[in-house]
Amino acid sequence: GKKQNHDGDVFMEFFEANLSVILTSTVIVRHSCFDEIGVFDGGGEVVDDHDFFLRLAARYPVGYIHEPLMQYRILAGSLSRLQAVRRVDQHAATLRRAISTNLPRFEHLPTRYLRRRWLCFHSWAGMMLYYQGERRAARIHLMRALPGAPAVLPHLLLCLLPWTRKSQSTADASQGRM
Repeated sequence: GKKQNHDGDVFMEFFEANLSVILTSTVIVRHSCFDEIGVFDGGGEVVDDHDFFLRLAARYPVGYIHEPLMQYRILAGSLSRLQAVRRVDQHAATLRRAISTNLPRFEHLPTRYLRRRWLCFHSWAGMMLYYQGERRAARIHLMRALPGAPAVLPHLLLCLLPWTRKSQSTADASQGRM
């Protein structure tokens, strides 16, 4: 995934990421920042961190320590791996909110910037949903991504094929997953 790599005004870097680029367990935030921007929303449990860090980066410079200080593991039952369709919906809502509450940051950019950002989002969402086995939802996002990301076409076509548990197991085995 995308990693934070610099200090200061990192709002656009965070906005362009499909996931939070900061691990919550590595953060120190001044209490006064919480007073101004609030805490984690709680409504989008799998994207609350991304929403919070977008709100934080929109108002404050962010410092970054350029060396690894912790390790992070994702387990099969991790919240970040569960409920893929809901996660994608919550992420789309986070992007919409970030745009609407920070319009001045986007006004100077070419009009195609936000269109490209949404194409990237739909490509990421479609692929993530595809690999989570959510073919119907994946198909919607892959179709939206196709005009700007023709590389999604093979996965879109696979979403259109009849699919059985046996063909899923065969596909997983051929990719070395079981």
